[in-house]
Amino acid sequence: MPSEIEVFRAAMKIADPETVEKLRNLALTGRIKSYDSADATKPLIVVATTNHCGISGCRQARCACGKLVWLSPSTQAMLKERDRTPTAETRIVCGECFILELESRREEKRTH
Repeated sequence: MPSEIEVFRAAMKIADPETVEKLRNLALTGRIKSYDSADATKPLIVVATTNHCGISGCRQARCACGKLVWLSPSTQAMLKERDRTPTAETRIVCGECFILELESRREEKRTH
């Protein structure tokens, strides 16, 4: 069974190069980052994949668009921890919705 990081690396190798580049730039500029429990009071967007990727223990959830996405065991644990303390908003979205939201925010900034 592959680890989550191995699956992520493999997905990035086969993903659309434009999407990979967008995600890479977001990570490099600090606009996308891993979850830190110290950030429990800040809104959180969980970007989930529509592919199971062979990780045992994955469970399904729904994106706001209605697509079924898979949550890894570590993401499930993080969400469970976050649910224990009333915190800011937590949303689960698919990769496509995440990219659309980022592009929409970028466009809003351009027009203001």
